[in-house]
Amino acid sequence: MKNRHGAAPIRAHLKAKTTFLVGLSRCDGEPSHRSGRKWSTNELRTDSCAGQFPRTVATAVYPWRAVSRQPINPVDRSVGWLMIRRCGRGELHESNEGRHAKDLELRDHQLGNTETSRAVYDEAPRSGAALRRLDHRRRRNYLKFSPWITQDSFPAISPYNKSHYNRNASISFPLCARARGCVCVVLHCQKNKKDEDKKDEEFRCPEGQGNGNFADPATCRRFYQCVDGYPYLNRCPSGLHFDDISKFCTFKNEARCGPIETTPAPITEPPTDLAERCDTANCLLPYCFCSRDGTIIPGGLHPEETPQMIIMTFDGAINHNNFDHYQKIFTQDRLNPNNCPLRGTFFISHEYCNYNMVQSLAHDGHEIATETISLQKGLEDKGYEEWVGEMIGMREILKHFSNISTGEVVGMRAPYLKPGRNTQYKVLEDFGYIYDSSIGISPLKVPIWPYTLDYKIPHECKAGTCPTKSFQGIWELPLNAHYVENYEGGHCPYLDQCVLHNHDPEEVFDWLQEDFNRYYEQNRAPYMMPFHTNWFQIKELERGLSKFLDWVVTLPDVYFVTATQALTWMTDPKPIKALHNFEGWSCKKKENLPGPPCNNPHKCALDFKPTESNFTTTRYMETCRECPNKYPWLGDSKGTGLYSDNYNPEKK
Repeated sequence: MKNRHGAAPIRAHLKAKTTFLVGLSRCDGEPSHRSGRKWSTNELRTDSCAGQFPRTVATAVYPWRAVSRQPINPVDRSVGWLMIRRCGRGELHESNEGRHAKDLELRDHQLGNTETSRAVYDEAPRSGAALRRLDHRRRRNYLKFSPWITQDSFPAISPYNKSHYNRNASISFPLCARARGCVCVVLHCQKNKKDEDKKDEEFRCPEGQGNGNFADPATCRRFYQCVDGYPYLNRCPSGLHFDDISKFCTFKNEARCGPIETTPAPITEPPTDLAERCDTANCLLPYCFCSRDGTIIPGGLHPEETPQMIIMTFDGAINHNNFDHYQKIFTQDRLNPNNCPLRGTFFISHEYCNYNMVQSLAHDGHEIATETISLQKGLEDKGYEEWVGEMIGMREILKHFSNISTGEVVGMRAPYLKPGRNTQYKVLEDFGYIYDSSIGISPLKVPIWPYTLDYKIPHECKAGTCPTKSFQGIWELPLNAHYVENYEGGHCPYLDQCVLHNHDPEEVFDWLQEDFNRYYEQNRAPYMMPFHTNWFQIKELERGLSKFLDWVVTLPDVYFVTATQALTWMTDPKPIKALHNFEGWSCKKKENLPGPPCNNPHKCALDFKPTESNFTTTRYMETCRECPNKYPWLGDSKGTGLYSDNYNPEKK
């Protein structure tokens, strides 16, 4: 008979004259095998075993969270470590395999058998759900001891009872498997001087700041994700550091290590003319849509008759670093249920952008939207003219150098998901944009549907700079947080900001599938998949995504659509059975798309003098159009060198 872990019963591992001593040792902080400091192998008391073990010949350390659904003491963030000791005669043979694993072979000459266990020293303790997603080789070795080291194996230990966790204390009790042998379980707590010095330095989530990412005071390589007041430790991918301003991992020379004290943003607008709460009686499709909590399906449809939309979005410049990776996603063998190809939405920023490639994407039917020209930080607090220059200037650059009609660029996203308060949305309204997609949402059990900004937003404003006034007819496509039930990998608006770099493709697939099912099995809000180029620089992530896409396209009620296509459906909701003839999602190409990209684009080397800079640099740009005189920039979208742009709001 198999137990719930899929492993053989305990007695299969406990043989005559072969016994193990299992100890549980609490460690404050997180040992790291990369820091050069060896793992602790604290002596455990063996007198509690009534002297039946003459000596200890081997010790292996196991993360408690590798085999349990929760840390030993979530109240004060102590993490337990399981210590497996082989007692009796035998020899220890130790070998290293890679930086994440250590094999311990125990050969018992008397019994003539070999017991092998594996302790995987991950950079962060794994959760119970993660154990099920370990690759088969690692999973098989973990399960040798899993019948002993589960939460159910410690009935005397309550993870929320602090009385058991006084330092320098030990708790022991036997765990027996019928008549085949016993295991002695010891809870051992040790306090040393280093722990005493740092006991007041344990990380606590900042009060009043809600859920989010916060810098680790000890190192710029790590950060904490706070969820409902509980901190989850995460590490940045190799070579990256945590930026405490933008709140994600980036290159070392760009990262501003924290903690950085923040001050409340100045109140620049009087709290007047505020948007009211949703009034469903007066907010009617196709011009307005809202609900009290944002979770209601438009058109009064039931989930089973609502198509599950997936909106894949990509932020930043298009160039040789990412173009081929994006093309691999939208292959001809991946089709929607109506036999139309998959399409995505690209929010384009200017620097290092290849406009011939952008034209190619637009020609193929992908949606092109704007980010900003400079991606400057602090834009959320700038004025109307600055937002016009960034947004409308970017749209003009796309028109001049990618041949994309201004009327086709109807969506935008603010840099770093920092909306520009009411100012940005006034620009959207004045210059004919249809939607924004800049508002991130904290983890919610039921995801939020897109809504119009006629009324107050139906959720917490994570960035703190959301619009407060009414902007009639402007749609908001919010970025719901991505996460799994136990918050493995943390939570994130952009998928590449979740800590999945140490996962294999199968684990990435499982993670995405669980995240997706929260939409698919509930209210079927559009599943937005936002990416930066970073995701596609890690092969395991790219392969895991490919596996996920291949699985999703087999589902008969899931459609990959652009942001505008999603809004087209929302303004006129149709049940699944009517979608094969739904014109808004047809394969027919629009008439006003740009022509195909040229075979030999101009490769322009252009002088560029950044704003407030005393020196001139060179920027390279590819386009089918003639090379401009200067590198296009704020106030000079055509690259004439005159900085004379003047944009006027559309006439109403």
